[in-house]
Formats: sequence, C-alpha cells, structure tokens
Amino acid sequence: MKCKILKAAFAGLILTVSGFANAGIIYNFVCDDSTCGGVQGWGGSFEIDAAAVASGSLVGTDDILNFTFLSPDNGGIVFTLANLLDSIAMTFSNDRSVILSITDNGINTSCIASGPEACFSVSPDALFVDASFVNDVGFNNQTGKWISNVPEPSTLAILALGLIGLGARRFKK
Repeated sequence: MKCKILKAAFAGLILTVSGFANAGIIYNFVCDDSTCGGVQGWGGSFEIDAAAVASGSLVGTDDILNFTFLSPDNGGIVFTLANLLDSIAMTFSNDRSVILSITDNGINTSCIASGPEACFSVSPDALFVDASFVNDVGFNNQTGKWISNVPEPSTLAILALGLIGLGARRFKK
C-alpha cells in the first residue's frame, strides 16, 4: 500500500513540475516572404501564458512570458519585451493556433507608425508588430502570421487523466 501511494505521489510531482516547464505557448512569426528566417535571420516569437491563450484574449504584458525578434538591420538588432513602448492586447483564433490581432492599447507618441499595432523600440530603430505584418523601420516590411506550432496541454488536464487512470486501476481490481 505504501509503495502505491509513493508511486502516485511521485507521478503527481513529475506532472506538476512538467507543468511549470510548459507554462507558455510559443507563437512564431511565419512569413510569406523568402527573407524571413532565411539567410538574413529575420524572425521572432511570443511566448504567452497558456491560461491567457485559453481565455481567447490578452490585455497587458503580464501574460506575455517572453518576446524576441531578430532583425538583420544594422548588423542584427534583437527586440525584446523590455523594448515594448505601450501596453498590448491580443486575440486568438478559436482553436488558439493563430494570433488574430495584436493591438497597442496606449497612445504612441514615440512611434512613427500610423496604426494600432504594438511598437517596440531599440533606439534608433522601431519595430511595428501586427497579426499579419512586421515592419522594422529602415529594413523591411514582412507579411505573415503568428502561429503556434504545438499547443501544450494544460497541467490540470494531464493530472486529471492520471487520477482517472489510478482510480480505474483501483476499481479494476
């Protein structure tokens, strides 16, 4: 009996720890242009808290775990979440595989862009990010989509399946 309890506790611990490792869903920018992700090294990704994605929308930066975008402009510039100038909002597709819109919640005085897209700045460069395009001032304007390659299952769903399996095993005997 003690061995079964220890096995169940160990399995629960592993599931809990693995849940922390998979706390976010990563959306990569998939381009329609040949320069994206190619020799020029253009591309980036958002890592967003799975709970925010599950809700279907995000407002503010608290649920964005990471943002990285590499532009080959001026020998290679890396934009991060720390370079975001204003607040940000996103909406996701029904299956949560695509970011449908990325908008800037603030009034951008530091950006040259004429639209509601999110703005990142690494002086003197600015990066404008929308759901369908990315524009680095002085380099290029790329079109595409922010797509999640593999949506991660939630930790609670994995834990529930494990508990159902343990319960079914107990009743089987």
